[in-house]
Amino acid sequence: TAAGLSLAGDFPLPDQPAMVHHQEARFMMGTLARIETWAPSLEKAEAAVQAGFQALAQMDSVFSTWRSDSEISAINATAFHKSVGVSKAFAQVLITSLKVHGASDGAFDPTVLPLVQLWGFRSDNPIRPSQVEIETCLQAVGLNRIHWDASSAQLTFPSQKMQFDFGGVAKGYALDQGAAAMQKQGAVAGFLDLGGGLLVFGHQAQQRVGIFNPRDETNPLAILPLNSGALATSGQYERNHQDEQGKWGHILDPRTGQPCPFNGSVTVKAPNAMLADALATAAYVLGPIKGLALVEGWPLCEGLWVEWSDEGSIKTQSTSGLKIDNP
Repeated sequence: TAAGLSLAGDFPLPDQPAMVHHQEARFMMGTLARIETWAPSLEKAEAAVQAGFQALAQMDSVFSTWRSDSEISAINATAFHKSVGVSKAFAQVLITSLKVHGASDGAFDPTVLPLVQLWGFRSDNPIRPSQVEIETCLQAVGLNRIHWDASSAQLTFPSQKMQFDFGGVAKGYALDQGAAAMQKQGAVAGFLDLGGGLLVFGHQAQQRVGIFNPRDETNPLAILPLNSGALATSGQYERNHQDEQGKWGHILDPRTGQPCPFNGSVTVKAPNAMLADALATAAYVLGPIKGLALVEGWPLCEGLWVEWSDEGSIKTQSTSGLKIDNP
């Protein structure tokens, strides 16, 4: 989901005991992952970064729909035929997904995979399906229709065609798990970037994050201070696909089966990356007014909506408590 964020320089820091800084980048979960840490020794710093990447790799083995050996692929293959027990990680993401699904009137829905496949977004050649195909496919979409027993962590699908895809939330959860693993290894501060989703803990890792300007890539539209917690962005920048009915991007409204309007991005700041990720996805589908209202209603969360026209004008709207620095 995340795109369109850039880093705008470090904060000056008060005098602190000397900390060792260490960073690495690796290609993971289909994107570039970057981890920085501050720790009392190089040994602890290196161990923390290693633990962070191990946590990301573990989450990939749970949530990747591109891997036949992942937990999600096993659930997608069997949950219609029998009740399936899920891991703690899967249950936590599902529970947050159910909350955001309910609060967004279904705009956030990780059972959207059949629609994604119908539109051909997993192929090199997406083609607009017919309305009849979309309506048939929608019968297998709807997170509120799964049978979920939280006490036993068991779930069953109501339809054989139903499939999970946690693409709108799993990278955020992976960041949270990475940060927790780093702190267990003695990291005092850390910064994690997974494909543009960002998470910060500890004051050494504070960031000033630039919001992408589609009209001038060198000058951010706004700078958001990120002292702790997470940022996630959902949006469509490139012209993905064009046909006689107009241009369309890759983010679908799971309630209608149609692509979302192609003209904006939303960035959400939240206490944890899983929530930032899910709310950014939901808010983008809902559009600026309902999307920002959703974020505004969530404790400790803020959002910034950017909208542009083909003529070149750019409009920004934000929740009431969002702090913005001048670029």
